[in-house]
Amino acid sequence: MLHLSRSVLSAPPQIQSLRPQPTALLRLTWGIVAIGLGACQALAPGPTPPNASLPTAAPQASPPEPSIPEPNPTVQPLHLLTWQGYAPPELVQRFEETTGFPVEVTYINSNAELIQHLSQQGQAGSPTAYDLVTPLASDLPLTQNQYLPYQPLDLERIENLKGLVPTLSRQAVKWNNLNLGKARPATNSSPSSRQQQSEGNSGATTANNNPDRPKTPKGTQGQYGLPAAWGTVGLVVQQQSHPDLTAYRHLCDRSLSPGIALPDRFLSLMAAAYAQNLDPFKVLEQVPPDPEAWDEVLDASDQYLQDCQDNIVAQGQDHQQMLDLLYDETAIAALVWDNTGWLLQQLNPNFRFITPEEGALGWITVFALPQSADNPDAAYAWINFLYQPDQAAAFTLSSGFLSPIAATVDALPAPQQDLIRPFYTPQSLDRIHWLPPHPLALESVTATYLQP
Repeated sequence: MLHLSRSVLSAPPQIQSLRPQPTALLRLTWGIVAIGLGACQALAPGPTPPNASLPTAAPQASPPEPSIPEPNPTVQPLHLLTWQGYAPPELVQRFEETTGFPVEVTYINSNAELIQHLSQQGQAGSPTAYDLVTPLASDLPLTQNQYLPYQPLDLERIENLKGLVPTLSRQAVKWNNLNLGKARPATNSSPSSRQQQSEGNSGATTANNNPDRPKTPKGTQGQYGLPAAWGTVGLVVQQQSHPDLTAYRHLCDRSLSPGIALPDRFLSLMAAAYAQNLDPFKVLEQVPPDPEAWDEVLDASDQYLQDCQDNIVAQGQDHQQMLDLLYDETAIAALVWDNTGWLLQQLNPNFRFITPEEGALGWITVFALPQSADNPDAAYAWINFLYQPDQAAAFTLSSGFLSPIAATVDALPAPQQDLIRPFYTPQSLDRIHWLPPHPLALESVTATYLQP
């Protein structure tokens, strides 16, 4: 069995010492699982040893004791709420030494945990306030409109805005102020027969916009999130034996039977939709949400996957299972996360991670400052630190996540440059379908198709 314990981008790869892929951002769903990095632990210095030397001369009259200056006030720490892997210990240490801000990290495994932590601020066992969080860009409108507000960012305090990949900046801004709209009344939509069979289906959930949410102050640009990291889902293929397998629609080619591995249900449904020239993410973006249109997309995708069953050797696999199937060549192609594809490409040059002809599926996380942040100075310092090209490259190497700073690639070692440079090109970025917010009004529809 191929076992992983560290990032694929940490060269050279060793089969026995590679880290699991960060599924937190890879499933492209609102339920997220984080990679296995232990939490950073600050090591306090030990007590100062007593001076054991003895006086060698007779004691003299003691001079007047000098006045003891007031101690410097303790620097307030940065309280960071983020995903596993987003605060590599070596980068945290470097940041602390460079800026003087101590860092206290709290890790999350899902957007639900992020909301829970923010709602518990000030309670026992929780910091007074989190200064910086990194939600999915697609979750930002949901948390902003439904739960906990963020404050507009002061872009004049960001030192390398021009260094961001333009496509990522545009997408982050696109989701910043998205009006998700309100759900249609249940009487206006006809649930599918599959929905009607689903237990406990109570129709679409109406958005519960918070009337007390602070308004954007005048004079601000109203931007609530800046890109923190990003990645894609595409195809990994055995190129020597199947060089013509270049698209989602090829996964149902009967000549491949059985040799296709698929990950979780949601990703498989999205790929099946694009294989049929449907645009599921465009439907998710509709305002107001349209449960009927969303049901039609998922129903067509579900039927497509059923028709492809003879080709599928395994479905609903986690990261480790997908790697085993591909490494053992039980599967000849799979829908995978970019880090998985790059790992296999390094372990076996016969594998190649490619952007499908229909386009890759993409995700972005963003830096966001909660309204209650106590130490915005430290938050902006952390953003500026990770926006430096050399630190951005160190972040990518340590975590396995891609940085939004365009110069990241140039600061990486040559082997890693060769792996990821093609995915930073404008042509590749323009072919990515970016995960949009998932309106509450469509969750009951989605849930019916995620059932086995």
